[in-house]
Amino acid sequence: MMFGIGWSELLVIGALGLIVIGPRDFPGVIHQVGRAVGTIKRFIETYRTQFYEALEETTSPSASPPLAPQNTEDPYLLAQLDAQGSASSEPNSQPPLS
Repeated sequence: MMFGIGWSELLVIGALGLIVIGPRDFPGVIHQVGRAVGTIKRFIETYRTQFYEALEETTSPSASPPLAPQNTEDPYLLAQLDAQGSASSEPNSQPPLS
């Protein structure tokens, strides 16, 4: 059950509500409570969906910038970076001659 409330607790709450509110207004109050709970559930689900979408965007591999090569002296890696339009670590470096 929700909030750790079992059927016996709900029965006691319902009986107390029936005594306090009265049998004439009790169905309307129950209807309003049900609508409020539904609205809260929809709000929580919307918030949860947006939270997980934002979390997925920040943790996806495509969102992170590409890593720089560890060995910047490797001419093959420098040529790959230059071919992709990235600046190399050395200002006047030339791609290796093949």
